[in-house]
Amino acid sequence: MKKTVLFSALVVVFSMTACNKEVSQDNVEAPSSTVTFTASAPDTKTAFTTPTGSQYPVLWTDKDTKVSITHNYSSSPVEADITRSADNRTATFTASFKTGSAENTFVAVSPASSLVTVYTDGKRLNLEIPSSQICTATSPDQAAMVLYAKSSGHDHIPSDVALTFSHYTGYFHLVFTNYETALSAAGATVQSVSITSEKEIAGRVFYYPETGTSTANAMSKTVNVTTTDLSHVWAGLAPVDLSGETIKIVVGTDKGTITKNISFGDGRNLTSGKIAKITVDLDGLSVMPPVRYNLVTSASQLNVGDHIIIAAANYDRAVSTTQKTNNRDAASVTKGTGFILDPSDAVEVIELEDGVVPGEFALKVTGGYLYAAGGSSNNHLKTAAPGSINASTAPLGSWDITILDGQDNGTGANLHEPAEGTTNHVAMIQAKAVPRGKMFYNGSGDNNLFSAYAGFYYYTSFLQIYRLDEPAAEHFKASMPDADGSGNVDVGYSGGNLAVYVFGNSAWNASVTGGATLSATSGTGNAILTLTVPENTSKTDAKAYTVTVSTTAGVTPNSYTFNLTQAKVPGVLAVGDVLWEETWMGGTNGNRPSVYGASAAATTTVYGGGAVTYTDNGTSSKLQTDGLVYVPSGYTGAVELPSDMVNLLIAKTSGWWNISGIPCSGVKVATITFDSNYSTLTSVLSTTTEGVTVGVITSTNDTSAWGKKVYHYTCDITFADGTAPGTFDLKFSNTSSNNNRVDSIKLVVKTLK
Repeated sequence: MKKTVLFSALVVVFSMTACNKEVSQDNVEAPSSTVTFTASAPDTKTAFTTPTGSQYPVLWTDKDTKVSITHNYSSSPVEADITRSADNRTATFTASFKTGSAENTFVAVSPASSLVTVYTDGKRLNLEIPSSQICTATSPDQAAMVLYAKSSGHDHIPSDVALTFSHYTGYFHLVFTNYETALSAAGATVQSVSITSEKEIAGRVFYYPETGTSTANAMSKTVNVTTTDLSHVWAGLAPVDLSGETIKIVVGTDKGTITKNISFGDGRNLTSGKIAKITVDLDGLSVMPPVRYNLVTSASQLNVGDHIIIAAANYDRAVSTTQKTNNRDAASVTKGTGFILDPSDAVEVIELEDGVVPGEFALKVTGGYLYAAGGSSNNHLKTAAPGSINASTAPLGSWDITILDGQDNGTGANLHEPAEGTTNHVAMIQAKAVPRGKMFYNGSGDNNLFSAYAGFYYYTSFLQIYRLDEPAAEHFKASMPDADGSGNVDVGYSGGNLAVYVFGNSAWNASVTGGATLSATSGTGNAILTLTVPENTSKTDAKAYTVTVSTTAGVTPNSYTFNLTQAKVPGVLAVGDVLWEETWMGGTNGNRPSVYGASAAATTTVYGGGAVTYTDNGTSSKLQTDGLVYVPSGYTGAVELPSDMVNLLIAKTSGWWNISGIPCSGVKVATITFDSNYSTLTSVLSTTTEGVTVGVITSTNDTSAWGKKVYHYTCDITFADGTAPGTFDLKFSNTSSNNNRVDSIKLVVKTLK
């Protein structure tokens, strides 16, 4: 039967006195700034010795050299040297304090290294239980046996204080059985044992001595214990409720790992000062080859489908599976020379996917994709679910990865590259679309996290990437930034250079028809090709080109095609040429002009094949398919209705529609005409372009076949002498009390300069 062994009178307490009494005035010397703390009575701290029955005495050892003491929760604790007695059962340490108070409180922590920070406001200690430990056959790592003692109620600083220490940590005692066969069959030597819980069991915790409570700070679910002996394995852990939890035990050897899941059992807790003894039966299990992640030394080694670990270059920390509010937690890893073996379940294994930006990656993690969320003001690294902010929809989650060796980039707070000699094969992981998009590790102070920053700062640390040692999956993709969703590209008549991206790890071939050229027609892996399109000198015919990039790799798709259309040379401008025309053909009822202009159904005509931009003030201006410019409301006559009755409603009082980018170079006067359903002029034309004047608007009318009058408006627009603008803007505004409809708008050249 498994037992939880209580540190009783001989075990639990770090007894500095026979009881935990306040020190009386009669037993205290005159006030002094130097205090001697005494650890008397047996069974104090800190190594377990040979048990007597089920009780493990603990003693001071030569590894216990310092205790950390804070007076009145001072943020500057004092480290005191320990003096041990001959039998290791008594220890004393002395510390000096400058001033006293009405009630002097002393809190001591052993070992001194486990006290990270003290917070006066809140009276809390930041304690650290190491996630990497080294045990003996009879004791946990002494650095993982965290004890504390508190003494208060002194009205002045006494010269002698007796404290009673208590264990903060609880302890696992793992007893392995039936492991010899597995080790012998593999010829393996034990190197470590890792313990992974469903809850956080090591790392930094906030402890409140006044209440005896604690909260997590930066914790890990895994503890790795270095040992060569499986008969008895010890670990110091945070006191947590593990009732009914599954504990994953991994034995690490030089040939691989043995894994066993253990149920902690209902109703069992990991309690401060108690030993949870667990038998781990490895009967029937084998040593499995190690899962190896190799250090990435060049970005060319990375491809879509790879599985990677992002780790701090100079710390044994990697991106964790735990997403915090604004950043990613860090998990412990054990690094070899250029590799990581068998990372714990707490380490995030990231899958590389295509980024939305060609040549960049998306970082697929537990629950979605990592993205730089801080914008221009915050250092944030978050996880977004697929379909929200990720690599398929926005460049926030598209990461550029380069690998650098140590480089001297000067000094200063905004160092973006590692200084010469600091560390090699640094991974610069950057979301270029975000001002604060550079990923770093932050292990300063109480931090233990990964986030995205504007640059390298004194509190950040560089990263490295470790790639799963597996055959790289074949991958191939080609893209053109100028192509639409169907792979079509429009090219101006003057031609020029365009980019073709090839991304993957396979050999490829590229070709182009129509007289254009490519900078390369074959290659392997990632490449950016330059497509050079010559000038089209024809004034009558457009030209077409087809770019094809393909691979013989066994991937789908294995070929990409891009169709380029090049406009003809614009004709010589002449009187009567149409500069701009709009009939709303193909428009949808209720669409605003801005929506119609962006639609593939738009039939807008612009001189020289150019484009104009429509803006409006919302639903006050919208397309209508009732044909009221031509057809009376409620018409029931015999004449066939028009095939396309779309016109634009410009709402009364405040509706407007603006057109920008209308060509006018070389034009002295142009005439605009449009039709309306009102006899009074309700649409006012205006422009904000300097040197352009809108003239007087006149109108005529006639009766349509449906018995409704149609009003035709005409206005001259004059362009000043001198350097005329290449384009201008025009605005239709309705300030009347009637909703106005406009259709058949045309602007033609009247006089050239």
